[in-house]
Amino acid sequence: MHRFIFKIEQVLGFRFPIPEKWRWQLSISSEVAFWDNYYRTKGGDWKNKYQLKFDPNLEVQPNISKYFPSSANLKILDVGAGPMTFLGKIFSGQKINITATDPLADQYDEVLGKYEIDPLVRTIKCHGEKLDGMFDESTFDVVLAKNSIDHSYDPVKVIVNMIKLTKDKVILIHAENEADNESWYGLHQWNFFVENGDFIISGRQTKVNFSAKYKNVVHIDSFIDEIDGLLYVVMTKKNSFK
Repeated sequence: MHRFIFKIEQVLGFRFPIPEKWRWQLSISSEVAFWDNYYRTKGGDWKNKYQLKFDPNLEVQPNISKYFPSSANLKILDVGAGPMTFLGKIFSGQKINITATDPLADQYDEVLGKYEIDPLVRTIKCHGEKLDGMFDESTFDVVLAKNSIDHSYDPVKVIVNMIKLTKDKVILIHAENEADNESWYGLHQWNFFVENGDFIISGRQTKVNFSAKYKNVVHIDSFIDEIDGLLYVVMTKKNSFK
């Protein structure tokens, strides 16, 4: 049904007035199907990186770890992690404590079970919009997300929750303008981009200058990485929300 609705929208150039959460729910099956194919084919178009998810001695990716604080027993939260976190498990010679969350964790567990896969870090079910109800403020040293927050139904709320839960840094890694790139299909309903140096979140009917709105809470660096071409948004926490 969701494919039919979205195709009509594309043909007519008209967007039905469906609440964002309903639109998100209509797109769940396509996301689960993507991951089912990923594990069935052992990586699909990303076979060269597939085995890295199963390596307990993989170092945290250097483009991420350079933002980590220098402290022992790091606690990291991966938001929208999918079936298995992409993050390496070792930092400065020590195993890090990773918590992974995703609203579709139950469906992903079924996919992993289907292919008899036991992940190094089991993703737990939680909507990013409800993270503040699952964890206490300042629980984690770093809270990060890769290619996931622009798939949510309220990305501003998700990122605000991420800021609440971190002691130090929030790291976002996403394709720029993914909604435009994917013709606003399925879960791709939000564009993330940099405008005049500010981090912007834009949907069909809303546009939020996140840098300006939350400048008293976080310092934000936004840039396109020269190596992978992705948009990096690094937030350093200054103050707690009142």
